[in-house]
Amino acid sequence: MGQYHFDMPEGWEGVPLPPPQAGVQIRPREPQSPSSRAVIVLLGPVPPEGGLRDTLEQMVQEGNAGAQVVRRGDTLPFRSAAYPGLLTAVRLRVPSANGAPVPDEGRIYAVLDAGQERIPVVFAGGPEALPMHRAALDTVLSSLRPYVGGEHSPFSGWSG
Repeated sequence: MGQYHFDMPEGWEGVPLPPPQAGVQIRPREPQSPSSRAVIVLLGPVPPEGGLRDTLEQMVQEGNAGAQVVRRGDTLPFRSAAYPGLLTAVRLRVPSANGAPVPDEGRIYAVLDAGQERIPVVFAGGPEALPMHRAALDTVLSSLRPYVGGEHSPFSGWSG
């Protein structure tokens, strides 16, 4: 599998996902309220099966299992520094373990076509998170590129 690099948004920090998962989870350094909390997860690359839209649909189906989809946006194309991609926004309601009311959660599912593999990325946050953290998501998505030795980031070269 290939190795990839992204630019860390200012004010964000991250950690590798725990094994056996492959990828990186990044969050704002400053504590956030429940309505503005956010996380961006860059998952390990996956093999291309079907079209890019098929990969995105599978991500959405698997990522929303057990939740009620309140609203889903259109599928839109975008481009990183090196790869074409597709993304879609989903607003969902995730049931709480104790039945207490929970605010809706917003997610952006994105997948990039790196040729021999696909790079899945998920943004998740409270109802006010996307407007507040859109610049961070844009930084990550627009900067995804192949890892080149010498680039400096705690997560340079994450791979699946």
